[in-house]
Amino acid sequence: MESQSTPATPPAAPPRRKASKARRDLQATIAQIDAIFPALADKPSKQADILCEKASAVKTLLSLEAEERETEQDIRIKELETGHEGDARRIAELEQQNAALRASLIPETVKIPDPEHAAVRQENARLSSLLKVVAESIPTEHERAQVAICVIERCSQEAARLFVPLLGFPYQQYAQMVTMYKTQQQLNYVISVAQCEGPAVIFAKAALALRDRESKPVARDFDEQRRIPDTRSAEEKLREAKELTRRCWASPVKSSKIELAAPEQEKYRDAVDRKIFSGSVTSIQPTQSEDLFS
Repeated sequence: MESQSTPATPPAAPPRRKASKARRDLQATIAQIDAIFPALADKPSKQADILCEKASAVKTLLSLEAEERETEQDIRIKELETGHEGDARRIAELEQQNAALRASLIPETVKIPDPEHAAVRQENARLSSLLKVVAESIPTEHERAQVAICVIERCSQEAARLFVPLLGFPYQQYAQMVTMYKTQQQLNYVISVAQCEGPAVIFAKAALALRDRESKPVARDFDEQRRIPDTRSAEEKLREAKELTRRCWASPVKSSKIELAAPEQEKYRDAVDRKIFSGSVTSIQPTQSEDLFS
């Protein structure tokens, strides 16, 4: 509902009082009397007359100033009354608008449930239970501390706040220690000055273990490769073993000056393999290359 009335203007500041001409004349007369009075020191009767005139002028001046103040007060009171009337009209208009708004029909708010809300809650519950199972499956406190450090360093803050307490460690404490102790010297110092196996020592040992594990990526990769089962056939494994054996032994093909054709080289290699794997040959000399064909 739009109002048609204009807002009331604030009351104006009181106007600066301007001295009237009569008051200015009286003030000038008093100033002249004060200037003449010392010159009439040898005439006391004249001084008495001047003092009487000054007293009369001062009385008239005070009366005039009092009248002017009363006039100014009356004017100010009328201005305030006019402003008050305008404020009262504005208040009445606002009250009418408020009553009209209260009487108007307000549409009822309709809440539409999210169809995915229940599914999201169920998914969160399943993930939370899964995290608890994962946290409880880590056997030792030392390993749980390593996992907590990895989660804080590599995951988001929200995920770390959720998972680290499941491992049995306060998130705020571990996040602060991850920020404070960044070098190996600092971690060793924490262990050396500790008097008991407290949370700081557990954190420092776990952080050092992570550093040692990350500093040996080759050994870790080798262990992972060693755990992969070899699914090759027996022929492929035998062929690889023969090739490795040829590389380990001093091959007469390299040391001897005998040049053989491709079929003869293959025949020669098969003969070397039979001799080596049968156990009858432990070393091969260049001069034995012809005997292997027999």
